[in-house]
Amino acid sequence: MQESHISSRIKQIIDYKKMSIRAFEIQIGCSNGVIARAIANNTDIQSKWVTKIIELNEDINPTWLLIGKGDMLYAPNPNGDSYDTANDSNKAGSDNSDDIPINKKVLEDIIIEYQTIMRDMRHEIQMLRKKINSLEQKNN
Repeated sequence: MQESHISSRIKQIIDYKKMSIRAFEIQIGCSNGVIARAIANNTDIQSKWVTKIIELNEDINPTWLLIGKGDMLYAPNPNGDSYDTANDSNKAGSDNSDDIPINKKVLEDIIIEYQTIMRDMRHEIQMLRKKINSLEQKNN
């Protein structure tokens, strides 16, 4: 199974909302190119932007955005004026054993995990840069 990055799901949201990538970047308050580069390179984005996307797009299922499980959209309420999380296929108690309950703790844990991964990657990049510099100095 091919791993799907959050950037591909963000692109699906942008397409669904019929927005340009730049308009979406402006909506969430990030710098020009942050989302465009993530989509182009199929990479992840900072957790603060993920949080902003969730905050500003209440119709989007956060579990789907973060890990790709469930439907992109919450099911509309019968009165049509809001979204009903009780009809969400990822709600606790559903028949699907792969479902993950949607709650603040789950989202916070996923964000913390992504932050830890990014911190570790930054550290590894720093170590590799030092190693490169050391090798370049030996060659000179």
